[in-house]
Formats: sequence, structure tokens, C-alpha cells
Amino acid sequence: MTAVILRVLAVLVLLAAAAKIGIEYSSLSWPRTEGTVASSGWSREGLLGAGVKGKYLVRYEFSVNGKRYVSDRLSFAGNESIALVLRTFDGLDSNVERSPRPDDVVAVHYAPWLPSLSVLTPGPSPTAWIWGVVALLVAICLVAFAQLSKHPVY
Repeated sequence: MTAVILRVLAVLVLLAAAAKIGIEYSSLSWPRTEGTVASSGWSREGLLGAGVKGKYLVRYEFSVNGKRYVSDRLSFAGNESIALVLRTFDGLDSNVERSPRPDDVVAVHYAPWLPSLSVLTPGPSPTAWIWGVVALLVAICLVAFAQLSKHPVY
């Protein structure tokens, strides 16, 4: 019974990693709409040391098929702060790539099957491959332990 549970767990680990990586890569082909930035800025919460910028937080609103959505995901990479700004808050610039500011109109890429899943900068995280490697190594270990549980080594 333990061997079966370990093998099922190995498959689930691989499926979870594949789903994460697949969603990140699929964001490159998601439909795009316009959204408005409600708030943005740098957060230094939980950071130690001087000279550390922190994390850029953004909150934006957009509509898909007449339904309004609110999101805060800039990209799948955790350290991004740049997005495509279609029109700036002051109306002086258009189609610039910079950190979004309140009242900017931005390009929002959303998942067609779940519009609440959205990003301003589509594409996978630069570390997506690491999740795949870690999931593969964990799955190999789980299958090895499953084999050992059936035939213990004394």
C-alpha cells in the first residue's frame, strides 16, 4: 500500500510542476485587453539590509465580456517591475515599457478559461526549468522509496 501511495504522489508532483510550467508558457498566447492601474509601488516589507529595492506591487482592474476583474500579478517572475503601458496617466506617452503607475492604461493578458488569472507581462519565469528539475528529482526519489518499500534492503 505504501508503494502505491508513493507512486501516486510522484505522479502528482510531476503533474503539478507540468501544470505550473504549462500555464506560464501558455500566457504568451493569451488574449489581451486594456486595464487601468489602481495602485502601485515598491514594498520593502520583510526585507533586510540597505540597498534592497524590494518587490514592486501593482493592482489593476480590467473587463472581459462585460465582467470586471481585479488582479495584482505583474508577471510569473517574482522580481519584475516593467510592463507595457498603453497610455500613461498624464496622456503624454503611449506604448512605453516602464513600471506602471496609478491611472495608467496597461495591456492585460488573461487566461481564456479563467479571466481572473492574468498578468501584465506574459511568459514563463526564468526559473521555471528549476521547478521541472526539482519535480523530476522528487518523483525519482518517491519511486525509489516505493520500490524499497516493496523489497526492503536489510
